Amino acid sequence: MAKAISMSNSQLNLSWKSVIFHNRTPFEVEVIGYLPEFLQAPIPENQDEEQGVKHPQQKIRACDTFIWGIKSLGEVTFKIKLLSSEESQEYQVDFILSQDCKNYQVIITEENALYWDVRKRLGPDDPNGIKKVHVGCGPKNIFPDWWNVDIRSFQGIDTVMDVTKTWPFQDIDFVYGEHFLEHLPLDGAINFLVSSGNSLKLGGKIRLTTPNLAWVVDSHFPVNDAPTHAKVDGTFNINRAFHGWGHQFLYSQEFLEYLLSELGYEQIVCFDYGKSDTPALTYLERHGKSRKKNNLSNLIIVEATRGTGKISVPEQLAKQIEVRFMRYYLGGH
Repeated sequence: MAKAISMSNSQLNLSWKSVIFHNRTPFEVEVIGYLPEFLQAPIPENQDEEQGVKHPQQKIRACDTFIWGIKSLGEVTFKIKLLSSEESQEYQVDFILSQDCKNYQVIITEENALYWDVRKRLGPDDPNGIKKVHVGCGPKNIFPDWWNVDIRSFQGIDTVMDVTKTWPFQDIDFVYGEHFLEHLPLDGAINFLVSSGNSLKLGGKIRLTTPNLAWVVDSHFPVNDAPTHAKVDGTFNINRAFHGWGHQFLYSQEFLEYLLSELGYEQIVCFDYGKSDTPALTYLERHGKSRKKNNLSNLIIVEATRGTGKISVPEQLAKQIEVRFMRYYLGGH
């Protein structure tokens, strides 16, 4: 159980610390904190009290991340309960809030809850380092058990790199990108798929989540005898889907599977939101939720495996991409 350091608030120069909980389960999770009694943090209304020590509680949605701001030092305990429809599972994590660390990470799965000491992480180029690369993660989706890369130097990014260029890593287990691929021009996306694929070890997997073009067309623009105002709104909506948020190219499931296959990937499989046959790839999605219309999902979630061959662009595919799209994309009028 948590122990307080025997000093008063006035004797301590306390700074805010973030305890970040990553819920990688399909269930809501309840977290109860057992914290030093000189805790300085907003206490949720739902709390209990034991011997003068407050125990704040927080529920975290399935497949979500919650950041708990704490201004304190000393040993802390968090009791974690999976609120599933079956028998609830409970876990406990203990660690120490210290002056020299402001970021604490807890990963919750259906099997356990683990505290990750971010100060002891090693990169993919180390034999004992993290062999999972999270691309285009930005500042809000940092995973402590993945190596986080982005082209911009946000706080928490492990390596600043252009993933469309040759990668500095080899023998990677997994590559993951969520709402990333659509932000690259098609030629840049192909370069990324080649570079990341050749960094994977034999049998390594890439997992990508991207908007589904078929769903966009079906849900954003009404056809046939829809009223005028609906088509006016739909014109805005479908152009926003194509051009908003920095989107460069939207994929149908068929096209993305075709592209991966032509590049040399094997075992190409699409999954529902959060699902995977590979435990390391389950419930990673954070950016928006899955929804369906007319049996079409708004997201494509695909996994592909590095086979024995080199990932490369065959001449026929390069010509097809150039003739069917890139010359018009780059050529203007």
